[in-house]
Amino acid sequence: MSNLARVTDVVRVEQWKLDEIQEVPLLLKASLARGTISLRKLLDLKVGDVFPLQKAVGENIELYAGDVIIGSAEVLVMDGVMAIQITGLCEKPAALPEQEI
Repeated sequence: MSNLARVTDVVRVEQWKLDEIQEVPLLLKASLARGTISLRKLLDLKVGDVFPLQKAVGENIELYAGDVIIGSAEVLVMDGVMAIQITGLCEKPAALPEQEI
């Protein structure tokens, strides 16, 4: 078997593996705020307490798939609901083929 045939077989196997996992659900997270709180304040929390967000409408935030940063987004309000608009995406690793979304 030639080296080219082996490489072709590996590519087919890798594509098959990728095809098998493309529909796996991932947790998408938009980071609006991070901070620390003392244990005392945590224990004193009650319904109705308010924490201000560090990001305002119009600001860019980080966007995560699981715990991996995948890009950035702008915070906005659409029809009275807070939303995000993708403003940038990290480059895909070279090993992954381009896929249409």
